Amino acid sequence: MATLQEFVTRIVTDLPELVDLFETPATQDPLSAVSLVMGALLVVGASGVLGYLAFGSLLDLLGASATR
Repeated sequence: MATLQEFVTRIVTDLPELVDLFETPATQDPLSAVSLVMGALLVVGASGVLGYLAFGSLLDLLGASATR
């Protein structure tokens, strides 16, 4: 089992390869680029919603009330 430090090191060292892996299909034709961007937007949007809900539940847990 990898430690957190090993995991982060592996992610950082693999970033150049990841860029190459996504650059090749994205530059082949416009439809591939649009598909890549739409997929990225869906992932970022879903992650943002999850983060917003988690932050709200943390505030609720700590006793903060929403002002309306």
